[in-house]
Amino acid sequence: LTGPTGRTDIGLTADVIFALDALNTHPEQADRSYTAVMANLDGFTHFLGEVDANRMAKIVALEDSRGERDSTRIAELVDAVQDNGQMMNETEGEPTSAVQNFGQSWSVIALARVGETAAAEKAASFLESQICPDGGVPLFQADPPGCTSVDPDTTGLAAQALTLVYGKDHPATQSALGYLRDNMDITGGIASKFSGVNANTTALAAGAFAAVRDTDNLARTHEYLNSVRFGDTAPESLQGAFAWHTRGMDDITAPSDQILRTSAQAALGFTGGNYINAAVAYPGHGVEVPSPEPTPAPTTPVNPDEDPAPGASGSSESGILFGAIAAVVAVIAAVISFAGPGSFIPTQF
Repeated sequence: LTGPTGRTDIGLTADVIFALDALNTHPEQADRSYTAVMANLDGFTHFLGEVDANRMAKIVALEDSRGERDSTRIAELVDAVQDNGQMMNETEGEPTSAVQNFGQSWSVIALARVGETAAAEKAASFLESQICPDGGVPLFQADPPGCTSVDPDTTGLAAQALTLVYGKDHPATQSALGYLRDNMDITGGIASKFSGVNANTTALAAGAFAAVRDTDNLARTHEYLNSVRFGDTAPESLQGAFAWHTRGMDDITAPSDQILRTSAQAALGFTGGNYINAAVAYPGHGVEVPSPEPTPAPTTPVNPDEDPAPGASGSSESGILFGAIAAVVAVIAAVISFAGPGSFIPTQF
């Protein structure tokens, strides 16, 4: 099974691995996918000799989340940090093109996770310069930032990145978090720039709230994500998966490319996970989860060797019931049933 271009989507497969690892289920699928991703990186992180800093950062973060580090990839990512902190794609060590602020955020996360503190702080400083007066971060980089096109998805990931390097109380972190809080609607959902309230945007914000132990707003995003999760009255192949938004959910009868992409990101947010460490606010699946005492967010870059244990981030809600264990797995199973057993989740690149 392939997407319209016939390509395999390594980026999506990485998202699925993050989600499955956070859900702590089906490790055999996550391991197969991870092995396949690692074996097919060249065309993903490099193109015609150019290092793609955005993609490289995501892979470096993924490797670290599984206890692995590649010194060559880390060195290439560090080299992509320019004097002003901006991340640039490079060919033979020379900058060729800028990444977007979403990629800048991934770079901050990856560099901090692997202990490249100086590079992470430099990249975070540039990311901070992209924050607009309302706390939002645009997708495209500019000096000064283009604040007429603030992007909530980018802001959600940027808030996680800034939390990792600066801590939750830093003005830059609080500014980005404030934007997310201010743009949440009554359902707990957050709208993207052009597509209205949706699960992907909301899940990225949920990860930011989870990272800083903002349990009240995390619970609100959790409520929205639960509203777009297919329940036991949906077709079996959809049960536990997430729709992009609530509109037309009853008309969906089978998994789709969009359902899989949405589920991978939404499942991580739903379980209270994030991209900066291994903690999940809601570690249970289908059982009542007692609430541990919240622990403060770090004020210095997280030591990648000391990720909190699952559940260490705490939750103000006791007794939250989970069906999230099926959120990604159900859709993966449906996709694999068409294609036969494999390691990749094949979709459009």
